[in-house]
Amino acid sequence: MTPNWNPESYLLWGVAISAVPILVAVGTCYLKFSIVLSLLKSGFGTQQAPSAALTTALSLVMSLVVMESVITETYAKASAMKASDLAVANVGKIVGRLAEVMGPWRNFLLAHAGERELLVFSRLGKPAASVDDGVLKREDLGIPVVLGAFVVSEIKSGFLIALFLLLHFF
Repeated sequence: MTPNWNPESYLLWGVAISAVPILVAVGTCYLKFSIVLSLLKSGFGTQQAPSAALTTALSLVMSLVVMESVITETYAKASAMKASDLAVANVGKIVGRLAEVMGPWRNFLLAHAGERELLVFSRLGKPAASVDDGVLKREDLGIPVVLGAFVVSEIKSGFLIALFLLLHFF
């Protein structure tokens, strides 16, 4: 029995597939690795060696090693889904199933996002919705808030790591 694919399903899959490179860049520790390696390369005064492609590849490989458990858990949840679950006419149901699959990624992002950043982004997204008496309700935070806080935390920690590594040489 073939699933009933409709234009909405194709649109959702097209958006999901086109978002993968962006999500890999900002939703993993790739950003931190690339910032540290780029700043170290500049700090040592070697603009051409190693090449930008090598720095990018090294950042991607190190990111995949760190993210292996999250990728494995996500793959296990995704492989348990049936194609017929994703071909239904109800877009809300598809989004709910994808949110279930993305649970390990959300947990990783939450674990590595700074508390201040989460607080700022939760107030930007929905003022006073996720904060009760200064205590942040992490389970109520949406993916955009968590992803934004994670990206800012990764950028901040990437610059700090590069700074601490370069201070020894000056």
